[in-house]
Amino acid sequence: MLFRIFILFFLLSSNLFCQISFIENKGQIIDKIKYYGDIHSGKVFLESNSITYNFYDQKRFSSFHEKREKLDNISGHSYRVVFKNANKNVNVTGYSKTKNYYNFYHGNDKTSYKSKVDAFYSVIYSSIYENIDINFYSQHNNLKYDFIIKPGGDIKDIKLSYQGISPNVDKRNDLNIDLDFLLIKESKPLVYQLIKGDTVFIDCEYKLQNDIVSFNVKSSYNKKHDLVIDPIVFSTYSGSYSNNFGYSSTYDELGFLYSAGTTFDIGYPTTVGAYQTNFAGGSNMFVGFGTDIVISKYDTSGSFLVYSTYLGGSGDEVPHSLVCSRGELYLLGTTGSNDFPISQGSFDPSFNGGLPFTPNGIGVTYNNGSDIIITKFNYSGSNLLGSTYFGGIYNDGLNTSNQLKFNYADEIRGEIDIDNDGYVYIASCTRSGDLPMLNSFQGSFNGGLDGFVAKFSNNLQTLIWSTYIGGSMDDALYSLAFNKQGDVFVCGGTVSSNLVVQPNSYQSSNNGGIADACIFRLDNNGNYITSTYYGSDKYDQSYFIDLDQEYNVFVFGQTKASGFTFVQNANFFQANSGQFVSKFDPDLTNLEMSTVFGSGSQTPDIAPTAFLVDVCNRIYISGWGGLTNAAPYGGGGNTGSLLVTSDAVQTNTDSSDFYILIMEEDASSLTYATFYGGNISAEHVDGGTSRFDKKGIIYQSVCAGCQANSDFPTTPNAHSNTNNSFGCNNAVFKFNPDLPLTISDFFIPDISCNNTIDFNNYSIGSDSTFYIWDMGDGTFYFDRNPTHTYLDTGQYIVTLITDDSQSCNLRDTSSHTIIIRDNKIILSDTLDICFGEQILLDNGSVFYDDFNSTYQWFVNSQIHSNTNSSFNVNPEDTTDYLLIVSFENCIDSILSNIRVKKVNFNVTQDTSICLNDVVLYAQGTDTTSFIWSYNSNISNPFSSADSVIVSFPGVLYLQATENGCTDIKEININLSENCCSGENIIIPNAFTPNSDGKNDVFKILDDFDLITDFEINIFNRWGEDVFSSFDKNFTWNGIYKEKKEITYVYDYFMDIECLDFERTFIKGNITIIK
Repeated sequence: MLFRIFILFFLLSSNLFCQISFIENKGQIIDKIKYYGDIHSGKVFLESNSITYNFYDQKRFSSFHEKREKLDNISGHSYRVVFKNANKNVNVTGYSKTKNYYNFYHGNDKTSYKSKVDAFYSVIYSSIYENIDINFYSQHNNLKYDFIIKPGGDIKDIKLSYQGISPNVDKRNDLNIDLDFLLIKESKPLVYQLIKGDTVFIDCEYKLQNDIVSFNVKSSYNKKHDLVIDPIVFSTYSGSYSNNFGYSSTYDELGFLYSAGTTFDIGYPTTVGAYQTNFAGGSNMFVGFGTDIVISKYDTSGSFLVYSTYLGGSGDEVPHSLVCSRGELYLLGTTGSNDFPISQGSFDPSFNGGLPFTPNGIGVTYNNGSDIIITKFNYSGSNLLGSTYFGGIYNDGLNTSNQLKFNYADEIRGEIDIDNDGYVYIASCTRSGDLPMLNSFQGSFNGGLDGFVAKFSNNLQTLIWSTYIGGSMDDALYSLAFNKQGDVFVCGGTVSSNLVVQPNSYQSSNNGGIADACIFRLDNNGNYITSTYYGSDKYDQSYFIDLDQEYNVFVFGQTKASGFTFVQNANFFQANSGQFVSKFDPDLTNLEMSTVFGSGSQTPDIAPTAFLVDVCNRIYISGWGGLTNAAPYGGGGNTGSLLVTSDAVQTNTDSSDFYILIMEEDASSLTYATFYGGNISAEHVDGGTSRFDKKGIIYQSVCAGCQANSDFPTTPNAHSNTNNSFGCNNAVFKFNPDLPLTISDFFIPDISCNNTIDFNNYSIGSDSTFYIWDMGDGTFYFDRNPTHTYLDTGQYIVTLITDDSQSCNLRDTSSHTIIIRDNKIILSDTLDICFGEQILLDNGSVFYDDFNSTYQWFVNSQIHSNTNSSFNVNPEDTTDYLLIVSFENCIDSILSNIRVKKVNFNVTQDTSICLNDVVLYAQGTDTTSFIWSYNSNISNPFSSADSVIVSFPGVLYLQATENGCTDIKEININLSENCCSGENIIIPNAFTPNSDGKNDVFKILDDFDLITDFEINIFNRWGEDVFSSFDKNFTWNGIYKEKKEITYVYDYFMDIECLDFERTFIKGNITIIK
């Protein structure tokens, strides 16, 4: 039975990030530390008989995101809690090991390098006092520890000596620790026992004397059962170890939430006691730190992380948009890294760069310009299924137009989405005139900033089509949507007056002002269908687009138009307001409905973040407004004067919150409106898209708690209730308005090798919803979650109909295809290749290319590192290749035998040549044919015989062919030793220049024509160069300076190169005889 004391440390923060883990010390830090971990605004170090806390004064740099103040140094404070009179040989052990591990490479001392160091979610001190244990762990991202007093243990033995700080106990019996810059309030201890399944609470209070804390139990307790002192919670009014901003979020079919943001890293303190340290980030900490993308997947209740990962290279990168399809997450972003993670076979593996650019306030600098990045994760976030750059020579993906950047972080716009066939679409903007264009209706860049749309294969290896959409001024695209036929609709903003717009469009020309909205419709091959401008003579842009069940086109945007400019056929409107929602027919020729909402100030109030038209044609919007959007970083606007309904989840605002609004069909009435945010921080996003699903549930990313606050509202069982950063935190919220509609939605595997399938129904409905299942094989069910066994393999279309008389749409239908099959063992035929050739092996199964499969190759029964579906191989000898393909519960085995054919031949030869010919003999089999050539590519062959006669040195090539395979040998014919010498080159030692016609000149004789390069110099006894020549056929008549030389002995020096490029130096003398 447990006897527990429960204590909380309140420091007010808000964050939905990660569970605290304790890293084991394997020698990477000083020996006395057993485990250590990050806590709110600092670190905790667990030693044998003490705990050390290090905290930063991080208010000094908490405002860099909103106030952008220059920071030079920060203060900090460390204090230690010693377990006084504790056992000296306590056993400290980690439990609940995390899935990840850590590597440490510090400095040049390799003995301190440690790899694969484990971390744990719990650390237990066994018998810290006699029959008393301590359990350190975390709950909701708060550090806690339990004192567990077992039978025979005495609570009076527990004495906590505070060193480096003097705590105090207030009237409420809370323990306060004041660090000047940080107030820690440790709540009154809550003590209980578990007796026969019941929790029995015991009154307890702190006892403080000379900075030593103990526990005074004021009532009796059952000493036959364990007594537990349970958890201590750490949170803070300022600061933490890691800072991250919020950008984008999305959902999957099962209701999991995915968020993407950026993160900064700053280091941690190591000294004990009060201190002041230089901040390593420099005068501009953003540039000093740099950013990586961080991605997190939360469970459906938001109570824990399913996975979380970094994504980035050595430069800065930012996420713009997320979308999930079949459990696989796709990300659109921009990067300045030339080493961003790129997958094998990607469409564009290289960084193209551009011009340096720094967006205002988001902590990112593209020092070498920006490229677009598109990345696809597998369902577990453990592997990239595809990742590619997409860009030209200038900046891509960033809205750098002064006229189109109205809101803070409008640079970070654009959207990614997946059509019904699994193709990947992106809509964005570029300044590059050489962006890859394929099958374009507008293949040329028109100047300034142009929008574009691109369609990729699901694995991001192939560009299907792409097109610019832009005029001579600045244009940008922000959002896209599909109809049933696969047509893609995009919207954005434009300053150009020469966009491709037809005369019969709703608005065929730009109405002037700062900017107009624009809407385009293309077919699934990228061909132009129709388009329209949309705007007033002020400022107008469309940020999001969606379609209703009839494929009417809805856009959500901003305007500065006055009065009723954007009001048509709508009962709910707030004239003179800065947000519009408008409805067009599919051909963009007629405006069916339009309304405006907001404060009536003739300027936008909120920056749009998400948009939906549901199955009942209700209209959903989400956005944020407030301090972060003030000049000079944004165009202003706040939530202070916006309308909320009486059932709002939050009716009050500090003017810097999120705002959610729902309207009935065609804006006939206001359905719901609420604020969502804290009462201190200015919640916002730093760009990017969030999403509503078709059920009307919003999955919203938030940059929350800036300036180290924790006021953003979180749920009791949230993954984290505190902002554990020194600045901001990427919070998220999932909001379900629970309106009366029925949505048919279910999950089944795409493929199964088990005939019995459990069907998971994720439909939205009520107690009156009726379910009709058609299993595709003639079987029907009326249960919510049926189980069905298919009798035969094959492909089946499963249909679920939801019928609800209480819903607005009455009935909804959804269908999914499932393939029932057997596991396969495929033994391919032996494949013959010639030695040196390469062959591509693939999965051999048409199913698996479309599914989230895993691949493992084995080479001659040995596991290989290749985990792709294909394998380029060029073995030197006959080899077996085994591919294991796994998906869901299916496993295929594909065995290939590659037989290597070699041409066995040789050349018997004497490769030394001088004055006689050499005969070369080729030897092979009876079926071997030969070709001789002096060219390595066997062009201009001179013989096909088995033997050839060679008369001069050089390089020959012999090609042998047998059974369809060829091989080439290189043969070097060299001059024999001493061939290029005086033995074969005649050099006289005297001549008589007396004009008798006999031996009148000095010359050499090269009768065998061995010399290819020549130089001679002749010197007299005074060292004068009396003769020189580069011609081997020279003659010297003994004349120097127009005078005949006297009888004398002269020295000569010859530098000779012969046919085999061998150089020889010969010196001697020649005598003139008169």
